[in-house]
Amino acid sequence: MSMNYGVVWPSFWTGSTGRELRGDANAQLVALYLMTSPHGNSLGIYRCPLQYVTLETGCPIEGALKGLRRLCEIGFCTFDEATETIWVREMARYQIGAELKPQDKRQKHIQRIFDQIENKLIQQCFFEKYGSSYHLTAPPVPPKSEARDEGASKPLPSPSEANNNFNFNINNNFKTDSLAHPSDDSETENQNSKSKAKAAKSRRQIATSDGFDEFWSACPLKKSRAAALKAWPKAIATGATPAEITAAMRRYAIERAGQDPRYTKHPSTWLNAGCWADEPSGPLGHTSPAGMSGYAQILFNRHMERSGEPVADAYDHQD
Repeated sequence: MSMNYGVVWPSFWTGSTGRELRGDANAQLVALYLMTSPHGNSLGIYRCPLQYVTLETGCPIEGALKGLRRLCEIGFCTFDEATETIWVREMARYQIGAELKPQDKRQKHIQRIFDQIENKLIQQCFFEKYGSSYHLTAPPVPPKSEARDEGASKPLPSPSEANNNFNFNINNNFKTDSLAHPSDDSETENQNSKSKAKAAKSRRQIATSDGFDEFWSACPLKKSRAAALKAWPKAIATGATPAEITAAMRRYAIERAGQDPRYTKHPSTWLNAGCWADEPSGPLGHTSPAGMSGYAQILFNRHMERSGEPVADAYDHQD
């Protein structure tokens, strides 16, 4: 059930999260959208494909992706690509309150929304954070072997350790003032110091795979993740930056749109062959988008219109 309105404190702009986002218009826009989305609810957990953000804000998909990744990195939200589930971590506290009395009539409504959460790991993390305050019934604990996506190199950690590491390469840097309430300064400082310690440990653990998750999300054929993760540091060691490699993969994905997937390179093969240095196969406008989903077709057409290239209409494509 969506909200009729969303509460956004003016101090969103002056809290530590707001200060950290200054100058990052993409992240600011995505943050405000997530807090007031017509698809959202009072718990801040709802299905939010990236295409919703781009179509309803007018933000280009590249900017929306960068903004969302930035918000995940600073702990403002969690995003799981497999279920397209977003969790704005402090949203419930500001839409509902820090806690409810057992007899509060809103409790049953909140329980219903909670029971409908598709992503069980996010559901468990939400329960650990708010369960006792909202008198929620405990959900089944998701198995540790539940993976982020098919072919993951390792299973997800337990709910208390999972934090923000779903779709992007997250630093477990959870800031509790994402919606910044002036009276919570002491609590915020204490939790921020713990978050920084966790972030430092996480950065050491992911040093060799920094940027890989963004690269993986750009791959048109998501096969053999473990092999790709092994090839990633070797590619970086050649001197190419994660941004350069990811940008090249996005170009390759557009080239392969509508093509037979049997001839699309696996990410590991693409990395090991140094394909980020390849010249494009042809003009972007000559790539047929046939077979794209409706949202992908719209985004592809927008890109072609902005670049001045002719737009191929997938709906007129004849096999």
